[in-house]
Amino acid sequence: MTIEDKFENYSKGSGVITKKQLKDQHDYMKIIQPEVFARCQMEEEMGVAAPSGGAACDVDAGKSEEEKQKEEAEKKVREQDMASKFFAACGARVPGIEAKPNLSTAQALVSMGVSPDIVDESGWTALHHAAGEGLAKIVKWLCFEVKSTGADTNRSPDWIDAVDGTGCTPLWCACHNGQRDTALPLMAAGADCDIKGTAGEGKSEMTPALVARSSNTGSPGLADAVDAEVRLRTKDPSRMEQLRARTIVQEDFKLSLKAELAEAGCET
Repeated sequence: MTIEDKFENYSKGSGVITKKQLKDQHDYMKIIQPEVFARCQMEEEMGVAAPSGGAACDVDAGKSEEEKQKEEAEKKVREQDMASKFFAACGARVPGIEAKPNLSTAQALVSMGVSPDIVDESGWTALHHAAGEGLAKIVKWLCFEVKSTGADTNRSPDWIDAVDGTGCTPLWCACHNGQRDTALPLMAAGADCDIKGTAGEGKSEMTPALVARSSNTGSPGLADAVDAEVRLRTKDPSRMEQLRARTIVQEDFKLSLKAELAEAGCET
């Protein structure tokens, strides 16, 4: 089945495609529904069947134990491959994958079953990678849109404060690399500003604000923003929970942080 056929299967009943539009399927898919287009591409590469809408059946019926074991092994290989592509789509440097970070690809892989909170060999989640690389759109998606199975849709995800082997959170990684564009949405989602991490074995533990001031990137403006958020949470101990519960929306977060920075005489 071609990518175009799969896309037509996914889109049936949605009312978003006409026969005229299908004449220019490739551009239409890529521009109008990039997530579906990316998923179709992934399934084409991996040989995964598209949904047919037919009745469910026992696909294992009549198969020998050896065939089942072989299929299970192939499934694990596919899952590992999808996980690697997911990390790469979120900014990780994965050996053998040259593709650039891509939000649509990440979204497609999650829709295909990749868990957004999976951890790589270094102990990093996709959010660690995206935050450290300054990929704001992917960070916002991971913080405010994508949900793990059974998660409360009105709260920030649990992995927002995931720590690696040295205690580094996604916010710590963003601050270490001077990535203001990813640090701010992380704080807006309620990321903990006090968790200390280290840059490696033998290194001193530092808070996100301190590492922003002392790292090679030298980002005092970002450190001021983190310090301002810490002060706001000290003034209102419920602020972090309100951010996580989305009772303080992103725009209000920005306004309050800007006012706190101005009050401290810091650049906004």
